[in-house]
Amino acid sequence: MNKTVLRGTVITPVELISRGQVELHGGKISYAGPKRSVEGQVIEHDDAIICPGLIDIHIHGALGYDFMDPTPKAMDTISKYLAEGGVTGFLATTHSSSQSKSVNTIKQISAYRDLPGAKLLGIHLEGPYLSHKKKGAQDEAHIRKLDLNELKDMVLAGNGLIKIVTIAPEIDEGLEAIKYLSESGVTVSAGHTNALFEEAKEAIDLGLNHISHLFNGMRGFHHREPGIVGVALTDGRVTVELIADGVHLHPVALRIAALVKGGQGIALISDSIKPAGLPEGQYKQGNKVVFVRDGQLRLADGTIAGSGIRLNQAVKTMIEEAGISLTEAVQMATLTPSRILGLSSVKGRLSEGYDADITVMDWDFLVRETWVEGTRVYDDGS
Repeated sequence: MNKTVLRGTVITPVELISRGQVELHGGKISYAGPKRSVEGQVIEHDDAIICPGLIDIHIHGALGYDFMDPTPKAMDTISKYLAEGGVTGFLATTHSSSQSKSVNTIKQISAYRDLPGAKLLGIHLEGPYLSHKKKGAQDEAHIRKLDLNELKDMVLAGNGLIKIVTIAPEIDEGLEAIKYLSESGVTVSAGHTNALFEEAKEAIDLGLNHISHLFNGMRGFHHREPGIVGVALTDGRVTVELIADGVHLHPVALRIAALVKGGQGIALISDSIKPAGLPEGQYKQGNKVVFVRDGQLRLADGTIAGSGIRLNQAVKTMIEEAGISLTEAVQMATLTPSRILGLSSVKGRLSEGYDADITVMDWDFLVRETWVEGTRVYDDGS
């Protein structure tokens, strides 16, 4: 089996190697370091960045498809769309729905293994056990009281693929659910929550260890009641997600989070939804209408419905608008999400023995190539 060699500026992401080289063999990385002589197919990227494949742990859909209707065409289309944005692995993310619909959707998603672009790494359940006051664009008709047996049925339906569950920890039975999920090896995330500071602290003590889209869909920070945001920023036991799309968060909010949590505590996400990647216009999303205008996706009342970005754009925003270093921004889209998923020994890093998941971007963060386990799944033709 021939070796493939990529040369350019390598970001591992714990270090930057200006004249670097990554060697791929048998779906794995066999070398990552300074440029050296080696036999194999050499691809020169002198004016580009070579980094680990980006990992999106919160993605609902794109191009008119979403994971609540996971047909083969929908799964293939979203997988290829993600690869075009440098994503090599993702969590198919659901939203609040009926119990029967949720279970059937989970079972359908779980049946997919071979996709043409980015790889399915698991499922992220966002809802239905959320706060009505902080519902955002979630369907309020399906936000309901937590039923532990119902939750267990959903986790069992995933057959090990449920990786993250987002709930509002302050709701009735929320703490019991956190204990169950944590003991089951599922990452428990707080989101669409109105939790007070002490409620959030208690939830973390019981196993909650992640925050979905920090600042968005949650009680805001107050100097006498810091709430869930205060806990998220100051408790080292939790990681947080950020939507760096220039719409959900002001650059100063992005920078504050980065200065406090660091690259190891933040996972950049797209939170992209069904109309992402489509031209401006009106699009149906469940029983709601989403308006796409000026790069923003909103409901008729102005509520932000989700994002239309891909992770390569989020990395760019963190560097250019929030003032974060290149290595740290890449870490937020690679090594940190892999660690959240328990995959940091095989994904999220350019190092010998790791999966050959690689993204090549130019210095404007436009994706040139995407490699998944040693196979090039996207090439922009340049």
